[in-house]
Amino acid sequence: MDFEQQVEEIGYYECINIILVNAGIRNAFLLQYVDYGEFSSMGPTSTKKLSAISNYYPRLKFTEHEQGMLISRKRIPYIMDCKSLGQVLDYPCASVYEILDTNQTTYSYHIYITCKIKGKDLSAAIMSNASPLAEYRDEFENLANKYKNALLKNPLTAPYLVDVFVKEQVHVTTESLFDKLTIDCELEEDDINQIDDVLYNASYKKITYESFDIKNPIHKGILLSILAHQLHNPMEAFYPLTGSKNTDFNLTISKQEYLILQLLDATK
Repeated sequence: MDFEQQVEEIGYYECINIILVNAGIRNAFLLQYVDYGEFSSMGPTSTKKLSAISNYYPRLKFTEHEQGMLISRKRIPYIMDCKSLGQVLDYPCASVYEILDTNQTTYSYHIYITCKIKGKDLSAAIMSNASPLAEYRDEFENLANKYKNALLKNPLTAPYLVDVFVKEQVHVTTESLFDKLTIDCELEEDDINQIDDVLYNASYKKITYESFDIKNPIHKGILLSILAHQLHNPMEAFYPLTGSKNTDFNLTISKQEYLILQLLDATK
């Protein structure tokens, strides 16, 4: 088997996860259709990736889940709650997920794996997990070392592996951003990261913190409006959106984003 060919057909992020699952290092991987703008295994990109995975790793089992396709070495019973799903996916913070409160400061941990393919470094967060507690760094470091050792021992990936590392991120509350923005307090890196997270979760593809001139009162007003809307988003009552409803939603968000970018440009 050729690693570069697998990456081309399956995708880098998906391929690394599948290799770890196939080696028994990770219990399962969840391929999420929404990552490709699709809503079922029948979507063209999802179908292509699942077909390639089945071709390269025919012994792996596929289990349909409402969030995507669970891929594992053993058949997995249907799972409903987030805690059980997190445990199946080997998330170290799965046991405290249910007490996660986004109105309080939270922490996320990400295991990044970097490989050099065709002369270029490819890096992806192979596992990401959020926690209300700042005490999981060691568990993620141990997991990262486990992944690294497995990939170094695998002749398929060993020649390509560059680095495996853990990144910890602090997520401040949106309310704290209101306080800092309204009194012109200097924003720290964690604040800027939180703003970018809010914009990403608002489904904006082009708008980031860098889109705004925070010293411009009109720009600041637009940003505060977006933050307020996302903090108490009326659309949450209708989640998860599926099928044509999700398509309509994405189209509306795209139009909204285009208008916001026009306003930001016109008020520079």
